[in-house]
Amino acid sequence: MEQGKGEKKETGWKGSEEFKILKKLIEGKYLYAFIIISFILFLLTKSPIFSILSVMFVLILLIGESVIGTAEHGAKKELVEIGVAVAAAFVIWYGMGFVLSTNAPLNAIVSCSMLPNLERGDLVILQGAEPKGVDVSVSEFDFTKISASVQGLGEFETNISLAQYCGYFPSEAPCRAYLEAPEKLTEKYGPIEFKHGWCTSLIQGAQQKVPCVKSVVVNGKEYAYGHLGDTIVYTTLPVDQFSASTGPKEIIHRVFMKVHAGGQTYYLTKGDNNDRFDLQYNNAPATPNRTAGKVVFRVPYLGYFKLFLFGYISDPLGCDRYFTNF
Repeated sequence: MEQGKGEKKETGWKGSEEFKILKKLIEGKYLYAFIIISFILFLLTKSPIFSILSVMFVLILLIGESVIGTAEHGAKKELVEIGVAVAAAFVIWYGMGFVLSTNAPLNAIVSCSMLPNLERGDLVILQGAEPKGVDVSVSEFDFTKISASVQGLGEFETNISLAQYCGYFPSEAPCRAYLEAPEKLTEKYGPIEFKHGWCTSLIQGAQQKVPCVKSVVVNGKEYAYGHLGDTIVYTTLPVDQFSASTGPKEIIHRVFMKVHAGGQTYYLTKGDNNDRFDLQYNNAPATPNRTAGKVVFRVPYLGYFKLFLFGYISDPLGCDRYFTNF
């Protein structure tokens, strides 16, 4: 059949079968369907294959729209549209930061240390405000002076966190007490005492008793641990245990206590799904100047796309359990 008058046969890349297929996938919304289906399959199976497919389809969509726009409207117009989109993203980001008084208004939950209150893949919105927590004041907070005591056996100078100490000396009395009779164990960081006991954890669907921190003692007053403080995002120091494998990172944990000493404020933080405070894992306590803000809202699942893009594909350790009772 002859080509009718006024019709123009496309040549080059625009006339290729690959271009036509790509255009059909995008204009027919098929790629959106592939993204949604692969993401739902990931949520159901937690298989890395579906997380990789989700990222692949998103990249194909973004690159494909840019390629089609360039082919049909020219590179100049497409660059202008990309520039407008990037500028809009910056305006939204910095606008949210201005309203919420923080340089980082959005973040994503990477680990399972905050289960069941915050889940891996949640997108959280931050506000740059003073977090809530138990307020205490001490004359001096030397958190590098560390020891442990066991009822009936006396005090043991460890000079490092009990978690690290027991890695070197698992048969020592404080380490045996933590596993066998944690209610007899107290770990001290200067004027702060952490008392231990038994907690209930749901591990792969079965309830088990595990040792954990039960309370904090300051100035002779005991404060039972609970989820009453605000959750914050803070940056670790290079020497912290949390920084050991990847360097300084952002931690999203709950403030239980604010310790005021020598004109400085220290936040005693803990993951809701961790058995100890961050300090007890050989990490310096968070301070206001290393804090991005407190969590004021969460959006389930949206944070996964950031995790996938940055290579956080598989679930880390601890995602098969969480504490049900302290």
